[in-house]
Amino acid sequence: MLRGASGETVGQLVKEKVGVIAEIVTPNINQYINDFEKLVRLAGYMLGNQETMGFFLEGLPRSVVEAILIPPAPDTYTASKEKAIQIMRSKQILDQIFGPRKFPPQSSQGNFQRTPGFWP
Repeated sequence: MLRGASGETVGQLVKEKVGVIAEIVTPNINQYINDFEKLVRLAGYMLGNQETMGFFLEGLPRSVVEAILIPPAPDTYTASKEKAIQIMRSKQILDQIFGPRKFPPQSSQGNFQRTPGFWP
């Protein structure tokens, strides 16, 4: 098993790097894909296996992954990549038309209201 300088496995290093790359994914899906594929090659992984596809999906925003997994869900890395590109292009067009999506601030308690007497 390959290990990095500080003892991490290559898989751990790839996961860490994918997380860093994911921070820039929203506006630039092509750069994310290029960086991801470069890291996968450097780590000695194959782009076609399920573990690599999982790493790819983990690096995308949740909303994009949810859209990718809407049936029929892609079953290959290439199909997942193409669907991610289509989804990100659609999001960019929507942002250009309507502006970026803004979410209202949430209270620190969230939506959960404790019912008095329900919990001991």
